[in-house]
Amino acid sequence: MTEALDPGLEYVVDPVTGEIVDPRTGEVLDCHPVVVHQPEYRYFDSSEWLRRAHHSAITFAVHDHGLYTIVAVHRAKNRALARKLADLQRSVRRAKPDERSLARLLQLIHRYVAILELPETVKETAAVIARKVFDAGIAPSAKREALAVASIVLAIKMHRLPIPTPIVFEKLELGDSDRKRVHRLVRRIVLELGIKPRTATVEQFIDAIASRLGLSMETRNLALRILDRLRRKVSLDGKCPQNVAAAIIYVAAIIMNEKRNQKAVAEAIGATEATIRGRYRDVVDNLTIEIHL
Repeated sequence: MTEALDPGLEYVVDPVTGEIVDPRTGEVLDCHPVVVHQPEYRYFDSSEWLRRAHHSAITFAVHDHGLYTIVAVHRAKNRALARKLADLQRSVRRAKPDERSLARLLQLIHRYVAILELPETVKETAAVIARKVFDAGIAPSAKREALAVASIVLAIKMHRLPIPTPIVFEKLELGDSDRKRVHRLVRRIVLELGIKPRTATVEQFIDAIASRLGLSMETRNLALRILDRLRRKVSLDGKCPQNVAAAIIYVAAIIMNEKRNQKAVAEAIGATEATIRGRYRDVVDNLTIEIHL
């Protein structure tokens, strides 16, 4: 059928089916085999594509980005040779001292993120920050543990998670000297890398604090209503969102007969009772609260 084609006529070729179509009549004149350039696997989202296209997902949380070869020793015919290749692969992955140092740093981030029960996105962001600090040589003399915690603290702020930094320190059981070291390192990283950390909103902190204190949904809703009325009266710009949220939760819990003492509320955000009392005065002095019994 191919021999009957007119060489002077431009035929329509369907790249998907391989069909040659006569443009004048729409008749299918011939059909050629098509070379499929797509992968032989199917995927329905980006994470599934990463797993199937690269065996393991590309990630910044691993020093070689997850691009490594897995030697299947149990499937090999010559297991002795496969075992040697596997050992060689492990040694090659961390051949340079810098790679070994980066791998230990990222392992710490893995461990701390697991302790804090943070999402994968925060881990990836913390790993990117740690890599930038490591590559730029911003803090060569800093302790590896302090750098890992500082990267996580900045990642939490960049994702605007309602997790106060004192709570992070408390869960990781850091001493006073380590906390000061992390704070200094966070400030230095922000200045050197130009990172602009953001803070979670008061609404996010209200929900998080109420959850930690085991308060009901009615108390949370009342706290949001108090926040709305307070914003109409005074400006909350420049005031720490977590402290404002804690004071509002304290007031709402009293009104809803779910009272929590100031110590419990302060511990929920890693602050002092004096901080709660100061923000409490801002709430009660600017609002008139009527309770109908």
